[in-house]
Amino acid sequence: MLYALAIGGLLGLISLALSRNRAQSRKTVISLDEINDVCLLRDGPVHAVLFRQSGNLYRDLGDFSNPSAACAEVAKSFRRAQIETLTIWQNSEKAFEVSRRIYNGRGASEGKKLGGAMVSAI
Repeated sequence: MLYALAIGGLLGLISLALSRNRAQSRKTVISLDEINDVCLLRDGPVHAVLFRQSGNLYRDLGDFSNPSAACAEVAKSFRRAQIETLTIWQNSEKAFEVSRRIYNGRGASEGKKLGGAMVSAI
């Protein structure tokens, strides 16, 4: 009985540690200055879109000739909204998706504020 309890506790601790590692590897927090350094998009034309906190379209930034130009425009939009840290949700050769780190639920404009951006290869 005591053996089963000890093994169950050990397995629970291992699964908790593994789930935390997976969550940390999936979401990384960066500052706006690092956005060009961490973006893994391949060179070529890309399309950038900004989303609200609610998930609806905030603004379509359009097509860009390279990922660094699109990331600079995304960083400019986040700076204008006074958001300095971002969470990376997806970072691959085909798509780069970031969101604001903390949800802002103040006031009547809740959910209407800038929430995230997605830059995808065309």
